[in-house]
Amino acid sequence: MVNNGINMADFMSSEEFAKVERVPYNAALASMTKEDRIGFRVPAELKRTLSQIAKNEGRSLAQVCEIFLRGGVSLYKEEGSKYLQRLLSRKKKESPE
Repeated sequence: MVNNGINMADFMSSEEFAKVERVPYNAALASMTKEDRIGFRVPAELKRTLSQIAKNEGRSLAQVCEIFLRGGVSLYKEEGSKYLQRLLSRKKKESPE
């Protein structure tokens, strides 16, 4: 199924994502006390995609962002700067110049 240009079959539940990416999954994550804030700008397309994932998962945008951030941090801890370099090289290949 395609929704707003997003192939919904490409997305998996948070629990499935955690299994595939070998990151900790904690259903109580949403109820955790938050001590600090972080704010940054993102392209509108990325926000739409994250919002659609949140809607599909029945989660808030903040929860989805936190899950992705935790997954990225976990992989960075495992792989170090190689993880970032891999992501950056992918992005460079995808962006038309």
